[in-house]
Amino acid sequence: MKSLQYRIKSKLNKKIIFPDCFVYTNTVFVHIPKNAGQSIGHALYGMTIHHEKAADLRKDRKATYANAFSFAVVRDPVSRFKSAYSYLKQGGRTVDDKKIADKYLNNCSLEEFLTFLENTPFDENQELFHFHTQTSYVCEPFNPLLIIVDRIYKLEHLSTLMRDFKVASNFAPLLDEIPKVNTSKSGKLELTSVDEQRIRNLYSIDYMNFYD
Repeated sequence: MKSLQYRIKSKLNKKIIFPDCFVYTNTVFVHIPKNAGQSIGHALYGMTIHHEKAADLRKDRKATYANAFSFAVVRDPVSRFKSAYSYLKQGGRTVDDKKIADKYLNNCSLEEFLTFLENTPFDENQELFHFHTQTSYVCEPFNPLLIIVDRIYKLEHLSTLMRDFKVASNFAPLLDEIPKVNTSKSGKLELTSVDEQRIRNLYSIDYMNFYD
């Protein structure tokens, strides 16, 4: 039998990916990077929601996940790529962000980085989570066409999100509107038509699932 000390240590070392705010509100927000997730987390829960995939959240709390209202926000993949790339090029927000930028972005051109993504299974590289497909965050790992969240909202149209959250959770959002936080100057990144098409090809599954 394992000792009490071992059990306590194991519990303390266990990564908690299903925050209490999901349990209290009976909701699950799948925070896809660079889709206004920081703003949405603060508006709805008053806190930052970490980037966890729906399949992992479901695995962590299977029954709770099944009974909760689960949702995510998606964004046009080219716009999202520009935001993620610009965010990391500007140094990101954390020490880890800067390490990722130094390792993958800062010693190569945009075209070279796209070539790297085209030649690697980037959804499987945990350091590149900012660039993972949106599909990988909200679909079954074994079936990229099977969405496992209850509702997908588009970043371009968030008018119903606050209302739906109130109905599903019986809690009013903490803020009256979604603020703008953690923004990047992606508008300054100019893409050629070739660059844009390469990004569309990289994220073709996202266009198929959310923007066709």
